[in-house]
Amino acid sequence: MDDEQAEIAWRAAQALRPRRVDLVLEDPAEDWFANRCGPNPVLDELFESTDLLLTPTTPGPPHGHDGPGERVNTSLTWAFNLSGHPAISIPAGFDSAGLPVGLQAVARHGREADLIAAARAVLAANRVV
Repeated sequence: MDDEQAEIAWRAAQALRPRRVDLVLEDPAEDWFANRCGPNPVLDELFESTDLLLTPTTPGPPHGHDGPGERVNTSLTWAFNLSGHPAISIPAGFDSAGLPVGLQAVARHGREADLIAAARAVLAANRVV
């Protein structure tokens, strides 16, 4: 992940009073390409004590029309597509090149309303449009 992406997302997340924790999710590439999905024990344990998981939406800036090259821009989102956890990308600001950065919020199953509330709080606090 690019430091600038992480810093912009972290600043935007301050409206939610987050606490930093280290979380390692296994790379879901094998399941993704096999079209498999299912429970994710790491996420299940996390959501026993946490309302939202916050990450940058992408690990780096947007890519051009020629594609991402070697970088997988879905690396921070595809685990939730597989696990079925609801997620939202909230505008977080712009990087030094003027490109948009997103803050991703992920919630427990069935807690979509938490995502809407988080988006409203972040957007109001950061006045991002």
